[in-house]
Amino acid sequence: MQPPLGGGGGRGHGGHPSDGERGRHGGAGAGRPRNPLPHRGRAWGLPAHGARAGPTGRGSGAGGPVHIRAYGVGVPGPVDQQAGTVKTPPVMPGRRHGYPIREALVEAWGRPVLLNNNANLGAFGEWAYGADPLLYIKVGSGIGAGWVIHGQIYCGATGSAGEIGHLTIVENGPRCTCGNRGCLEALAGGRAIARQAQEAVRAQQPTQLALIIGPPETLTAHEVALAARRGDLVAQQILRQAGEYLGIAVANLINLLNPAVVVFGSGVAQVGDLLLEPVRREVQRRSLPPWPRPPVSPRPCWGATPRR
Repeated sequence: MQPPLGGGGGRGHGGHPSDGERGRHGGAGAGRPRNPLPHRGRAWGLPAHGARAGPTGRGSGAGGPVHIRAYGVGVPGPVDQQAGTVKTPPVMPGRRHGYPIREALVEAWGRPVLLNNNANLGAFGEWAYGADPLLYIKVGSGIGAGWVIHGQIYCGATGSAGEIGHLTIVENGPRCTCGNRGCLEALAGGRAIARQAQEAVRAQQPTQLALIIGPPETLTAHEVALAARRGDLVAQQILRQAGEYLGIAVANLINLLNPAVVVFGSGVAQVGDLLLEPVRREVQRRSLPPWPRPPVSPRPCWGATPRR
């Protein structure tokens, strides 16, 4: 079976804790509105959000108004497809294991809802533009991956495939939200980057980050990226180290499943070469020759011609 959400006509509601990937297969899709979702109330406020957004069955895209037949919802965690629930989501507020999120959204929006892991949906979006097998890595506050192999999204036996943020990279490293130590997410995710910046400011290292108004706890990966682009050496080193950890993980995944392309998406990944050049270097060092190594790029397929 081909990955879901084909044919356009879907609609995404982005922002943490859920992130809708644009439906692009076979058409322009229905646009890509982004609305932050509150973290409180039933299903993190989703039904109220749906009512406010007014899912009238209409949307807008590059070609004008379109009829919305269904909603695709991506969430950061393993998904039980049959039950329509999220299982032990490590980065969602409250970590509401088993919450019937699909049922709540269908009730709120009055349309069918296709629920999947957000990295899987990102992988589908890139697969629609030609590469197969494909590895899509979503680097935000957390880290996850989606695989498309021979035209199929690979979810694993229980829906938890792609949780690469919880690969152990450094034995006895920083504590992760999952309870383990040394996970990739605890070393290279957005919160890890912010934590390292906060520690640098507290240690009075020479960095522009100390000039940002407010206590160190307010620093985010966004400020680190801005400072790095302005030449801040401390910020650049933080991103370089995060990229090296990501590169180690990517090289292992390349050796395991040999993708045609590796695509990075989400906020932290949009930092660009400050993060991705260390990834590429580690991939060159650690992935096996003599096979050609796949390109590592930030969403290279957007704007290309989709599959027909």
